Amino acid sequence: MRRSFILLCCLLCCFITASANSIDWRVGQRISLVGSQSATYYNRSYVIPKFQVENLNFPQIELNGELLAFSDHNRNYNSGEIKELYLSFSKELYTVSAGAKTFSFSETFGVNIMDILSPRNYESYILDDTFWSYRSVWAMDLNLFFDKLTAHLILIPRASRPKFPELDSPYDLRKKLGVSRFRLPEYSWLDDGEAALRLGYLSDSGIDATLLFATHLGRQMTLVINPALEIEWQNRRVTTFGTTFNYSYGDWVYRGDFLYTHDDLVPNGLFSVKSSRHWQSIVGADWSGSSEKFIGVQHHFDSVENNHWASFLYRHLLLSERLELEVMFFTGINSDDLWLRPRIGWLADSYALHLQYDLLDASVSSGVLGHFKYGDRLLFSGEYFF
Repeated sequence: MRRSFILLCCLLCCFITASANSIDWRVGQRISLVGSQSATYYNRSYVIPKFQVENLNFPQIELNGELLAFSDHNRNYNSGEIKELYLSFSKELYTVSAGAKTFSFSETFGVNIMDILSPRNYESYILDDTFWSYRSVWAMDLNLFFDKLTAHLILIPRASRPKFPELDSPYDLRKKLGVSRFRLPEYSWLDDGEAALRLGYLSDSGIDATLLFATHLGRQMTLVINPALEIEWQNRRVTTFGTTFNYSYGDWVYRGDFLYTHDDLVPNGLFSVKSSRHWQSIVGADWSGSSEKFIGVQHHFDSVENNHWASFLYRHLLLSERLELEVMFFTGINSDDLWLRPRIGWLADSYALHLQYDLLDASVSSGVLGHFKYGDRLLFSGEYFF
């Protein structure tokens, strides 16, 4: 852990002194209060440099990166990770790149079913959608551009695993069951590699549609208790097909994501798994009649337990777009899943302040949110950028 942090600091010094074309800095503080006792869960100071380096002699070559370094004050440790760090070479018809990246294939809110290559960070909430939630993978990818048709080929030499809550944290599953360890898979190079192909087409009518094919390690949160009384993540290689579309009409954008995984390994009750054909979908519509207001509605479906959910997002900017008011509501239609997130923010030219409350509830037997219900959360964040 400390070796990674020292390496990250060395990379920062190298890039700062390398006369990068642009470095955008974000320096912030996040404090989370969890549960009825309001015990501090996270109290983190962090710095995020995002940079782009070009060589004037070879303008086709770029180095792009986004790093994260933080100090967790209440847990008394420092850490860091690479969010993105890749080298790219561009021509008129193609771009090829290699390095650390995150891959997201659609735009939605609350949860994204198309994130099948970037492992999740489950430290706080299963549906947390901030920059803490995604982990990068080392990959090579090729983008091809043919007028209205695009192609994206991704090769990942070794899969990356998700990150789970620390021991004795409010969301630690070991604490709830009285077991001592959490076993995660160890992936090897090449044998546990992943690959994906994505084809996109923009029609004259304005419909933007894509097709996705991928062979990858399963991303479902499939947990079992093994004979050694350890919680163990179980997954295997799967084949996934997906499609996305969006269409703009006036002030509305209509969109949809559909995902099918053949013979997936999925949860089967509490800490048991089964093989199943797995269908998922998100269909939604967004309205933005002005720059100050946004309304989004969605329907979610998952064939595991035949679950349906509905979600709603409302955002309003006031006082010359300085004051941000937002509420997100996610509820199960045939389960007791509930996620309510009111949020208020102040957006200045060089800093931002946010205060949000997460009410998250479900029973473990009927809802996907039950594993992470150990008290509601109050989150404060302050960020300075330059």
